[in-house]
Amino acid sequence: MCTLEEELTMFNNPDYQPRSPNSGPLYSNFAYNLLGIALEYVHKKPFDQIIDELIFKPNGMTHSQFTTPNDTANAILPIKGESWFSAPFGNFDPSGGIWSTPNELFSWTKALLENKLLSPADTRKWFQPHSALPSLNQLVGAPWEIFRPTDLNIKTPRPIDIITKAGGITGYTSYSIVIPEYNIAIAITAAGNDPVTAAIALLPIIVKPLVAYADAQAYNQAAAKYVGTYSNSHTKSSFVVVADDGPGLSLKSFFVNGIDMLVGLAAASGVRGGTGTARLYPADKDTFGKDGKEKWNIMFDRKISADGGFAQMDCISWNWGDAAKYVGQPLDTIVFDIGERGNVAAVELLGWRTSMVKTA
Repeated sequence: MCTLEEELTMFNNPDYQPRSPNSGPLYSNFAYNLLGIALEYVHKKPFDQIIDELIFKPNGMTHSQFTTPNDTANAILPIKGESWFSAPFGNFDPSGGIWSTPNELFSWTKALLENKLLSPADTRKWFQPHSALPSLNQLVGAPWEIFRPTDLNIKTPRPIDIITKAGGITGYTSYSIVIPEYNIAIAITAAGNDPVTAAIALLPIIVKPLVAYADAQAYNQAAAKYVGTYSNSHTKSSFVVVADDGPGLSLKSFFVNGIDMLVGLAAASGVRGGTGTARLYPADKDTFGKDGKEKWNIMFDRKISADGGFAQMDCISWNWGDAAKYVGQPLDTIVFDIGERGNVAAVELLGWRTSMVKTA
């Protein structure tokens, strides 16, 4: 085990410095040790005390610690003859020297998902990938391993980010898993001579059916909450939302003052001749559950080739928002007003300065 001075000397040794910086991702325990040293200097406290005050105590993690547990009465240990003891990590604690329980690992993962440690914006920023990998379905963040499986049984095939953090030592391994799309938090722990293989095998066994179930529930809940006809008889306006096999929700028709607004919006979005369909997508996740209002966007899904074009370049909807404004207000942004029972009661059309109540 290195002393602090030996570790810093190693960092300053050119033989240990990375070659060709920024040329590709590579996991480094030493990098997190260096981060731990920096935290100690900033907080003027030992690393284990910092984590106890910032992570363990706020989340009620009373059984999580950096000291190797010596009480086997309540431990889930590998079977007789398999490895289970580990010496203290010392200066390597920042690289993953925490001992915890399945329940407390889940508490930590759930706290991330519920934004109890960081603001929603900072949590989303932390979850962002920092680099792609040679695999088509894997990215890496700091410290996340992010998977985008293509074999999930979901109604509308699309990339679903499975944000994970694996960790472990000889005899033990763990997975913290967050799936923001469905507000799912999962914790996996395994022990034995080959716990890594066990945890990796459990990952799809747990994730795939759970995502399929959550996706079906999300579809049913969205249909019950938003689908319907919204109208304003005084302005001869109507807004019809349906749920189909496509992404988001389908905007079947949209009239203001008796005029078909979808034709004009399609033209503003560069869609001509009935080559696209109008759909609704959540625009501002942070408005959900606050003040009874939710912001959504109207976007046009264009007809694309079977393979989506070269590198799926046909699918660039992130570049199509905010196509038109009227007197400073966006024409493609709407606001659903949520009633007392949680269902939508009305829709506000910001750019048209009108609103419609749900009539069917």
